[in-house]
Amino acid sequence: MARFSQNWYASIVQGKNNTNSSEAIFSKVPVMPWIHHRLHPLLVRIFLRLGLSKSLKEGERVFSSNERIDHVVLVTKGVTARAIGSTKGDSPAIALSTPGHLAAGNLNFFSGRPAAGHYFAITNAEVAYVPRNILAGLAKQDSFINELLQVQFELASLSDRVGFCCLSLLSTEDKLKALTSTWALNFGTMVFDREGRKMIRMPVPLTRKYQVLVTNCSSVWLDKVLHKWIREKNWERDGEFVLVNPELLEPYYHWLRGCMDEACLLYTSPSPRD
Repeated sequence: MARFSQNWYASIVQGKNNTNSSEAIFSKVPVMPWIHHRLHPLLVRIFLRLGLSKSLKEGERVFSSNERIDHVVLVTKGVTARAIGSTKGDSPAIALSTPGHLAAGNLNFFSGRPAAGHYFAITNAEVAYVPRNILAGLAKQDSFINELLQVQFELASLSDRVGFCCLSLLSTEDKLKALTSTWALNFGTMVFDREGRKMIRMPVPLTRKYQVLVTNCSSVWLDKVLHKWIREKNWERDGEFVLVNPELLEPYYHWLRGCMDEACLLYTSPSPRD
């Protein structure tokens, strides 16, 4: 079981200002793999007011195996996963939902079809469930809420698409750079280390077990990559936090920009250092 301190849990609630602003879904915050954009504050208030809160333990499902996915679910504490793959022994490919992000219910919101995948907590977590029909009713009554929901669901789909692209095309090291870049965008801050180098300080991105599942690599390869980064002074563990050299992430970030259409380049930063 992942035993993180309250300090670690608090660090992923706060996040970064540029991903937590009211206009983040309409702004220059790029679409990243495995963690989609934070929910607009208006939608968060709706979920907190109308939603049914529930606490989950690590490994517990957001929906039971025979339960229809007819709620939209917001994470308020901890981390949940959305997974594609068998639940009967095979290792699924997972993406992450941290506080302020949707855990489930966006994929089949408009169609009402059975959702592809399954959803579960990967740390102790707290979530809020809002029935699909209530949100749909609000969307019919309020054009702005309808727009917000459509934009959020589209950004979630784009994030998953980028994630599958990473799994298909990148090496193990570059997939770990992709995960690190996503985590840094959401939870990193710029600091200077003891040698005066500009570094990204962020909470450690979960445990090895879940880093392996997100990047779909073996634990052996993950260890090789991390040991290489440590030797090269690009990765330094500090308890439940880590310092990462932003220059390490530049090649992945340029690859990501190259995957986007030309118009998208107007909405991305030129470098992880920015």
